[in-house]
Amino acid sequence: MDITKLKKEELVKYIDAKIAEFQLKKEEMQESIRYYNYEQDILLKKRWTIGKEGKMQSIENLPNARIIDNQYKKAVDQKVNYLFSQLPSIKCDDEKYQELVQDLYDSRFLRTLNKVALESYLCGISWLYVANDNGDLSMTKMDSTEIIPIWQDRNHESLDAIIRVYQTEEYKDGNIKMIDKVALYTKDDVRIYLRDKDYTEIKEEGYLEKDGLRYSFGEIPFIYFKSNSSEMPLLKRVKSLQDAINAILSNYYDNMLEDPRNTIMILKNYDGQDLGEFRQKLAQYGAVKVSTGVDGADGDVNTLEVNVNSENYRLILDLLKEKLIENAMGFDMKQDKTSNAPNELNIKSMYSDMELDANQTALEFTASLEHLERFLKQIKNIKDDDLLTMTEFKRNLMVNDEATINMIIQSEGLLSKKTLLSHHPFVDDVDEELKAIDDEDNIEMGDYVDEEE
Repeated sequence: MDITKLKKEELVKYIDAKIAEFQLKKEEMQESIRYYNYEQDILLKKRWTIGKEGKMQSIENLPNARIIDNQYKKAVDQKVNYLFSQLPSIKCDDEKYQELVQDLYDSRFLRTLNKVALESYLCGISWLYVANDNGDLSMTKMDSTEIIPIWQDRNHESLDAIIRVYQTEEYKDGNIKMIDKVALYTKDDVRIYLRDKDYTEIKEEGYLEKDGLRYSFGEIPFIYFKSNSSEMPLLKRVKSLQDAINAILSNYYDNMLEDPRNTIMILKNYDGQDLGEFRQKLAQYGAVKVSTGVDGADGDVNTLEVNVNSENYRLILDLLKEKLIENAMGFDMKQDKTSNAPNELNIKSMYSDMELDANQTALEFTASLEHLERFLKQIKNIKDDDLLTMTEFKRNLMVNDEATINMIIQSEGLLSKKTLLSHHPFVDDVDEELKAIDDEDNIEMGDYVDEEE
């Protein structure tokens, strides 16, 4: 369906329907972001007791710890920094084009890519908006909770349009007011509307305007980045485990603070109506009234102590953390394998789950960067579509440098010097290192010639 051919009334209904359809996905994204920022469900925790007639009711005067042990944030940060803490390595047969791409992939780009990767794990998908900035490619990370993609295909690989729902500030008469807007991006232009009843159109503009003419890229200038092909936020894998960890810690702390109530009560001549009332008063006041019975027997309250076994809590907590790491496909730096100097096999085993997940993410991001280069070629007026770069994301993993260097030494004569240097732990820029080696060889050769003369 070509939505640019819809009449205004039909277009408004279509946009409203897409916004409503996106709402559930948006709520999932916002929940994931909140969990990352320590705004988790445990903060809504209440204490409950059995009241009159056996009904549950919340009570306010009991210890009510709300402890957050944010293992989810740790897992997300591990994944982002494992794959996106270093600039990707670029290889291209055309040296001029490789230099152009390397200039694009600078430290500023790495910072943007790191933010994009973080949001792709939190939201399942993240977005870059690209533009022509006086002959250079500019990129802006967009808020994924604002972007509603209209896909051409079921695999979600090609875009038909983008709907952006957002707010802007307007300063008027000494007050700042938030204005709701909707932007519709197509391959030809962008239309911006007020999000009012009639979707009043504010403006329509091209992606680049020069000498009164509009220019476009021939496609929508948005690039998606997915952490996985199903666009699933990482939180969906581990939310129940994260909630359980918080609950265990909070409940354990509550039990430690209410030692006088860790008992089973044995009642004699209780001055009350029923056990429900007794439980309520005991929970609220920590005391009950007893009386002398009609037969002259004195009232009394005896107790049986219920001890809190900290080892049970520790066992459950350790199990939950282990399962969260497994489901998040992360790694545990506290494993026994890392207690001493680990060998290469132990390191690979420790990172195996992380590596499997990273491979899928790297595949998705590589395809997205190829898409980014298509816009770069248009802006730089490069017609050769056969120019392709091989992008490799460097893993930020613990390595045994000594073993790596020994393998490189043993491989001399079997592999090229450039390949060996690319894997050397002390080399950051292979081309610069090769140039430095050549310069040293030339200096030594010059010294040798001087001595001969």
